[in-house]
Amino acid sequence: MTVSLETPRVLLIEPTSRCNLACGMCPRQTPGCVMTDGDLSFETLAALEDVLPGVERVSMAGLGEPLLHPQLVDIVAWLRARLPATARIGLQTNGLLATPDLAVRLATAGLDQVCFSVDALDTTPGQPLHGGSFLPAIEQACAWFREAGARAGRPMELGVECVLMRSNRRALPALVDWAGGRGADFVLVSHLLPPAALWAGESLSNPNAAAAVTLFRQAEAEARAQGLNILEAPRLQLKFRLTLSEEDRRLQAVETALREEARRRGVPFNLKSLTQWAADEAMQELPALFARTRERARRHGLRLHLPSLAAADERQCPFLARHIACLDAHGNVAPCHFLWHTHVTAEQGRAKRIAATFLGRLGQEHQDSMQTLWNSAPARTFRADALANASPRCYDCAASPCSELIQAAYGDACDCLGGGVPCGHCPWPLGLVSCLGTEGPPATTEEAA
Repeated sequence: MTVSLETPRVLLIEPTSRCNLACGMCPRQTPGCVMTDGDLSFETLAALEDVLPGVERVSMAGLGEPLLHPQLVDIVAWLRARLPATARIGLQTNGLLATPDLAVRLATAGLDQVCFSVDALDTTPGQPLHGGSFLPAIEQACAWFREAGARAGRPMELGVECVLMRSNRRALPALVDWAGGRGADFVLVSHLLPPAALWAGESLSNPNAAAAVTLFRQAEAEARAQGLNILEAPRLQLKFRLTLSEEDRRLQAVETALREEARRRGVPFNLKSLTQWAADEAMQELPALFARTRERARRHGLRLHLPSLAAADERQCPFLARHIACLDAHGNVAPCHFLWHTHVTAEQGRAKRIAATFLGRLGQEHQDSMQTLWNSAPARTFRADALANASPRCYDCAASPCSELIQAAYGDACDCLGGGVPCGHCPWPLGLVSCLGTEGPPATTEEAA
């Protein structure tokens, strides 16, 4: 079969939207998330057949637990028979439904990679994070899949994915030690995407651009040299000019110079957000914490994927760069993980409803294949608009609460710049959030559009 270059290179597949857990920070547990239970059908899978010869990687995840699908082994075998020999098939799981027999059957069917979700090592009763009291079961599952890969004659790559939060940050080096001791090959760490305002305080992602952080640090040093504290600058905006002290005026001059330099360089700048980040002790711990974590990973020979310490200056969507398509359990095809399901994101405590955006739906009744959807006019237009980076940088914007006002006036029709691609709140292009399937290097083939 001749494969067009205009095909997805990576598929993120949600075998089922059902789950056996109710993790507190999962979007499916919060108001605003739209989820309908269901399992992926082979009728839908058949619509992937025309693109599979050009696919390099398949990752099965989503908002459900893949091991719940009664035909998961058959799905893996079906994919393996149609994918190139070099393509890899991975699975994201909480591991609690694994059995020795299932591990062997999945390995024999052609599974290459299993990534276990582990967010906590402690065993605190009633903890909202996955891990802890479940660790013995996850450890056993690691052993079963490692042995199954050996029996099948195809080494099974094992990984651990962790959501980094304020409450579990200091356990990160120990988590890497735990993963290395279980024979893992990699550890993937992501910042939390808060699904509700009550989770916003757990997020340690710095939404400010790296260039803005650099300018802020320079201004901070200048203020310190004058005996001033740059963290006091936001309060000056609340004072009348005639009530400013001499010290206030000197601090105001430092702030004004900082703003002008940011404007001159075209750097997004939010003084309130920058000072909140600089005053947050937990966030200031991260550079040293990440350094210790990298050293632990090096000792164990682990590949370590850490999130960015600040938002990228130039946004690059990993889903566009790596030619990724997302398929949910009902056959809907989304352009990315962020738009895979209708959910709420509440970074910095500001709730924003994100409506699922689909390129189309696969299945016999719809008479569409993945190739058809991928190359349709709406899909090409969406990718071109997203690549144009015309959407606002919502996280480090100083015009809050614009998202709430725009949504109240227009629903999900457009953003504050009038664009119809809802990427402004997406943390993936900023390097703050990642998932299995997006942690590798970008594709080097043709443009995603």
